[in-house]
Amino acid sequence: MTCPLPDSHVIPLLRGAAVTTNRTLSKAARGGLHRYYNSQAGLPQIVFPFDIGVTRQSNILNSVATFYKYLIKDGQRIIPVSEAIRHSAHMALVRVQINGQAHYGEVQTAFEHYQTGCGQQLFLEIRWMIPAPMPPQYRPTWQHR
Repeated sequence: MTCPLPDSHVIPLLRGAAVTTNRTLSKAARGGLHRYYNSQAGLPQIVFPFDIGVTRQSNILNSVATFYKYLIKDGQRIIPVSEAIRHSAHMALVRVQINGQAHYGEVQTAFEHYQTGCGQQLFLEIRWMIPAPMPPQYRPTWQHR
């Protein structure tokens, strides 16, 4: 799911080298952007190109974006899995604090999207990790006591 962090959780990132200036977004990314833009109060309605019932006040979702090879956060390089050599994830792992709770994920893509009526924003497409309970046979020995 593609969704930027809420305004209260803005993370200062430096943009790295752009891969291409115009590359088509995935279907999942377009769906996430559509949901995000339409959930924001005060913004014009965003519609898909072939939606039925489009009004003159509606804006068609821009399906292209500028993708980045890497981003820099606190001096550390974040390389999305889509741009990493052999799709290695070790430089794509991130930890984000939201409402005092840590969330861990793997950055799939980093792109800047311009949408008419909404401006230009940086988005990260993140595959979030979910904690799984460990069966007793796999727990470290110091947890058995």
